[in-house]
Amino acid sequence: MFSRPLTDEEMTVIGSSLDTYHQVFFTFWELAAVRFTDRMPTAAIQFFPSGNPEMLINETFWDSLTHNERLFVVCHECLHVILNHDERNGKAEFPHATSTDINRAQDITINHMICDLFGYNRDDLREWKKYCWIETCFDDPTQIKRNETFLYYLEMLLKHPKKDGKMPETVDQHPDSSKPNSGDRVPLGDLSDDLKADIIGQLADDLSPEEIEKLVNASPEMRAGLGAGNLLFEIDMKKRTPRKLKFASIVKKLKRTRMKPTPVDVESFTRVDRRFDSLGKEITLPGKYEGSKPTRDRLLIFLFMDISGSCLPHVDTFKKVYAAFAAEEHIFEIRLFMFDTRVTELTGADPRGFGGGGTNFGILEKKVQELKGEYHGKYPDCVVIVTDGEGTPVHPEAATRWVWLLTPGWNMRTYIPNTSRVWTIDQVLF
Repeated sequence: MFSRPLTDEEMTVIGSSLDTYHQVFFTFWELAAVRFTDRMPTAAIQFFPSGNPEMLINETFWDSLTHNERLFVVCHECLHVILNHDERNGKAEFPHATSTDINRAQDITINHMICDLFGYNRDDLREWKKYCWIETCFDDPTQIKRNETFLYYLEMLLKHPKKDGKMPETVDQHPDSSKPNSGDRVPLGDLSDDLKADIIGQLADDLSPEEIEKLVNASPEMRAGLGAGNLLFEIDMKKRTPRKLKFASIVKKLKRTRMKPTPVDVESFTRVDRRFDSLGKEITLPGKYEGSKPTRDRLLIFLFMDISGSCLPHVDTFKKVYAAFAAEEHIFEIRLFMFDTRVTELTGADPRGFGGGGTNFGILEKKVQELKGEYHGKYPDCVVIVTDGEGTPVHPEAATRWVWLLTPGWNMRTYIPNTSRVWTIDQVLF
């Protein structure tokens, strides 16, 4: 059975575009193991018994899609999981509904959410009419409400079947909860509460309260008071509980700024140039479509360790921050420094054996400006400082890119720019 993971480049090209619609799509894409497979004709999400999600994509199907069509498929898959559509399948409310009825109703809700609520341009789907929308599933679309729950659309499908019986396709392969699972993958509903809680926690950690609020407001089921059975409800509840920041979340947010896709014309025999659409599908001509490729620049990260006496016991934090970036060296270029009243570059992430003097924050920005010459005037994408906060004024060119990690027991923020991000080390998980 053919199966291979997507390459880093393939993952990045998609991931860098997903937060155009909402960060939850990027977060889920990063969380899932994404693999090509011939097990299904299109796509599906399943879960390992360990709780890790896996997105399975038919490679031939994937190759037939444009970049924007791929984004639609990924958003579609993510929403099925977030709304817990494998477990909340409408059988209790409509016991006579078939799995096909349920699948179509769920697709109507999700497809309209992606376009109407997250801003996807439906015209970017060249064959959108073959999928499930209000316009394609009902004889009189004007009588059907938009942005409703899948239970509403399921009821409408049962009450108002199309007269010609011709119904559209679903985007992906949905699980049938009435049939036993096969293989070593399971639907979300079969995971233990602890494993589901871990997935919810990972999603909540990477979403801001504002981003969660946008999701909640966008969900027809949450607006209808039907959210208690889906992940979105649980993510919202989890975010209301104070939690430590995961430093990996900072790394993830930075990754989204790297390698934005650059449109390129790609020669292809699998897509017919639109000028020749009228010739019919039986004729295959070489054509061009707009693909994408990533840029190659890595994100530039400067890490500074305050080596005054009160900070040296926290060298391990400095090393953990370094490790978080170094784990993805194909994305990040890292420069390490220690400082007191002068800055010294390090060849390794351990400045022990130095320090004990005063602290000058102004020399950090001076060093950053000095190094810009090596990067054709580029300012670093992120500057991380491990310090106790006791120092001197500093006025960075891009203070919003500075992350300050303050040693426990110290909360001196007098010299930290207001637009920088600041945490104490004990507020962060590494």
